[in-house]
Amino acid sequence: MTETNQNLEDIWKGDLLGRREEAELLVAYIESLSTQPQFREDAKAFTIAVDAGYGEGKTWFLKRLSKELAINHPVAFIDAWQDDLADEPLTALVATLKKALAAYFPKQTVLKSKFDVVIEKSGRVAKIAGKGLLKRAIGLAITTEAVAASAAILSGASNAVQDAVQDSLKAGGQELVDDSASVLEKEKSIDLMKGRIADFEAGQKAIRDLKASLEDVVDSLDCNTVHPPIVIIIDELDRCRPTYAIKLLEEVKHLFDVPGLVFIFGLNRAQLAESAVGAYGGGFDGQAYLSRFIHRHYRLKLPPLEQFIRYTIKRCVINTSQLCFPQGRKKSGQWLNNSAADMIGFYLRAYSCSVRDSITVIEMLQTCCAVAPKKEFFMPLLLPLLLSKLKGAEKGVLVQIESPEFLELQIPNGSSGSTPMMQWQEVAAKAIEFIKQSLEETQVVANDPDIGPLYRLLLDFQTDEYGRIASGYSLFDPANYSDLIETVGRFSSPPVGQN
Repeated sequence: MTETNQNLEDIWKGDLLGRREEAELLVAYIESLSTQPQFREDAKAFTIAVDAGYGEGKTWFLKRLSKELAINHPVAFIDAWQDDLADEPLTALVATLKKALAAYFPKQTVLKSKFDVVIEKSGRVAKIAGKGLLKRAIGLAITTEAVAASAAILSGASNAVQDAVQDSLKAGGQELVDDSASVLEKEKSIDLMKGRIADFEAGQKAIRDLKASLEDVVDSLDCNTVHPPIVIIIDELDRCRPTYAIKLLEEVKHLFDVPGLVFIFGLNRAQLAESAVGAYGGGFDGQAYLSRFIHRHYRLKLPPLEQFIRYTIKRCVINTSQLCFPQGRKKSGQWLNNSAADMIGFYLRAYSCSVRDSITVIEMLQTCCAVAPKKEFFMPLLLPLLLSKLKGAEKGVLVQIESPEFLELQIPNGSSGSTPMMQWQEVAAKAIEFIKQSLEETQVVANDPDIGPLYRLLLDFQTDEYGRIASGYSLFDPANYSDLIETVGRFSSPPVGQN
């Protein structure tokens, strides 16, 4: 095995969702970009969105994709949500890019000197941008009292200047002049416009200089040791404040659009489109807006249900010994592996649940296990009640489904005699009947050779770790599973985009 292959094995260790194959596709596509013609004259960098929903392993995938790409390319990884607080995407981009290239500086002195120029030019852009932002911030802070007070300051100025200053102050959100003294100096309209043109030209030159310095960095890469493109992976973009997410996208487009750079955005496209609407107001077409920044959109595939369940169980760190399923047998006579993942997968399929539904179900089961770490749960009752609730049923009511899924559950029989087999739907229905019965009725049931074992099994789940039946009300008694589901539901994850 080659060193590179060994590195890849280490990188993708623990790949429960088969993401390595998808990474290889993306790597091959990214490396092909250097041979592709530019689609538009005004677009030189290339942008790819890697889309996945909450809980689907997007961050795990992107971190390992970055390591695989780093075998042959400089790679920068940015957690946009973490950098959101600083509110300076340009600084975050340049700092992370420096970290990606720093390993090559000792042997590539030209590369280091070229990147020093990038830092200097980006500082110039930041200074100009910061000045404009400062003016807007001041403008938003102006009050009516400040407008009135300005009259005294400008008492010696001409009427035209006074009117100009008053209008700027009242506008609040419009660009303000630096201070009263600068207004007096630029009394004539032509002088005001000349100053604005000079500022505009300085800003445009600073952007051109920054782009040119970035192109120099790409051109100075020693292709014997490292190859273009330089890849910048930006994760968690959809979790940022809408204003920061949009600001980052726009700075990438306007400041980093140079050949040899590839940006990979980790996001939930639908949620990020909502962020754009939040930034620009209702009626704004967020999806169309995002298309201005993203050349290619790649959706991570959803894996087979059981495979995804195993991944989610591991991610949620569930003690599966608390999730108790009897042994199951298929119609063919084949015994089903009663692992938690396989059994949960069976029930989810029976209730026509999606892979994404499994995230909700497993997180609720994780909460059950977390709040009662020493308690075991009778899953043939708890899981149907939980799935029925997910399907919109009233509290404690089982959804009546016509499922082609066949599974007999073997009910342990502590006494002598044969071990009964019961259809999975019948087990849930009978369990509901038992927990509603009186003490006298349950004593009759306990002696029934067919359903007595199920009743006695339910009784086992009413006891604590010492075999004692809990006195008083217990949320973890099978009779109170409906209350447990309602309680656990209050621990649910916040809506996507707010988590």
